[in-house]
Amino acid sequence: MIKALHIKNYLLIEDIQLDFQAGLTVITGETGAGKSLIIDSLELALGTRADPGVVRQGSDKAEIFVVFDVELESIQQWLCEHDLQEGGEAILQRTIYPDRPSRAYINGRPVTLNSVKDLALRLIAIHGQSEHQTLQMKSTQREILDGFAGILATTQRLAEIASSIRSEESERASLVEEEQRLRERQDLLEHQLDTLVQLQPATGEFSELKQDLLRLTHASELAQTLGEISHQLFYGDDFTVSNALSDHINRLNRLLDVDDSLKQHTEMLYEAQVRVDDVAREIRSVSERTEYDPVRIGEIEERMAALQRQGRIHNVSADSLPETIESLSEELSELQESLKSIVTADEKIELLKTEHRTLASQVTEARNRASVQLADSVTENMQNLGMEGGKFAVDLIAHEPDDFAGFGHENVRFVVSTAPGQEAGPLSTVASGGELSRLSLAIQVVASHVNQVPSIVFDEIDVGIGGKVAERVGRLLRTLGKNFQIFCITHLPQVAAKGDQQLNVTKTPGQISHIEIQQLDDQQRVMEIARMLSGAKITAHTTEHARELLAQSAL
Repeated sequence: MIKALHIKNYLLIEDIQLDFQAGLTVITGETGAGKSLIIDSLELALGTRADPGVVRQGSDKAEIFVVFDVELESIQQWLCEHDLQEGGEAILQRTIYPDRPSRAYINGRPVTLNSVKDLALRLIAIHGQSEHQTLQMKSTQREILDGFAGILATTQRLAEIASSIRSEESERASLVEEEQRLRERQDLLEHQLDTLVQLQPATGEFSELKQDLLRLTHASELAQTLGEISHQLFYGDDFTVSNALSDHINRLNRLLDVDDSLKQHTEMLYEAQVRVDDVAREIRSVSERTEYDPVRIGEIEERMAALQRQGRIHNVSADSLPETIESLSEELSELQESLKSIVTADEKIELLKTEHRTLASQVTEARNRASVQLADSVTENMQNLGMEGGKFAVDLIAHEPDDFAGFGHENVRFVVSTAPGQEAGPLSTVASGGELSRLSLAIQVVASHVNQVPSIVFDEIDVGIGGKVAERVGRLLRTLGKNFQIFCITHLPQVAAKGDQQLNVTKTPGQISHIEIQQLDDQQRVMEIARMLSGAKITAHTTEHARELLAQSAL
């Protein structure tokens, strides 16, 4: 339940600290005093959109703190799962700035608004002045029934599946539209890849072939020149470089006895001779292997032309064709996967539809059971709210199963007759504004027992009623307050008298108006309820009437 509410610099509220109790808390005050600001600020702390204009004039920020006493295990578990547990409390804080985005906190730690809203659903339910209007919407009626049936998690999953089916079908339709283009591209890739695989290009092959062709076309010149060089180095009959080096080595050897430092030079000349001999032999070997071969030249030219042709087709160098094979293979593989995904999409869609049918059938069964129970419970409450003889019913209107709608196989419609003999019809056509307000209260009372939210707020839900009906509404709220913490903004003295705690809101005019909220003691309650009974002029009679109302409520 809510332990405290602290509001600073919010519109007409400068700084107010409110402490709350269990049971029924009524909030009263003259029209325009600012009672709804309490609910509005509470909703901001619970995650509603913040308007920078709510910051009080002359202030740099508005702050709202709500302290909840956390008793339910489900709430404690939520806080623990989100690493936000802090003793036995949940402190929700909202800070609103006039010139930058607002900030939200849970137990002093910054969080997203979605997290705040998620937690708030477990802490409190707020039924505002427009509740009876939204009650006429099919989606609201369906949500009330599903909440009463305890299947909101199932229907949420059902909506997610329906959304997934639409998404998958849309994606599949796009793939089907692209299928012809993809298959044409697949044929081209397979042909190009087959051609390249048969060609079997090797990395750097074209450059090597180019070098081979150059060598073969200059074979005669190459053989002659290499032969001459090898002859001069080693193979000549007369003077050769090798012979000259051998002669020089012998001459130096004869001088070693004279100067042994020449030994290192002798060794260097010997190494040079060995290298010259090796080079001469290798050059001669190349010379002997080099010959003009027109057949081989033709083969090389043909191979080079084939490589060049494929290079131009794929806009790459002839030496890069092996990499082109890899890239074409990857593209073909991805394309084939895209084509396979049509089949995969069909399988996935069918699985989703099967799950949808199963869940939708479960939802239908649950709604059938709950609709009777909800109708009976609301009808019972109507008898105590000035609609004796009235009846409430829930119609389940079959929907086409093959549509795979997010709400299942049926729409939900609330129908009502508010008096004996009246033909039942939709809320919007049968019930008056006051009756809608009372029906809303009757439904919310029933739904609240099911939802088990610790705190419930009714913002002027009793508008349009009076007399005995008002007294019954107050009694109903007081009874509800035995199991829940109830807040009610009211203009009805009969309802206000039923409160376990009463807060009074007053507005003080000035250069910057502000409102004050006071917790009333017994005597102050008498005077406030007397004002509600008679207006500005309070008489001894209205004062006595106020005391009677309070005394009756205490029984």
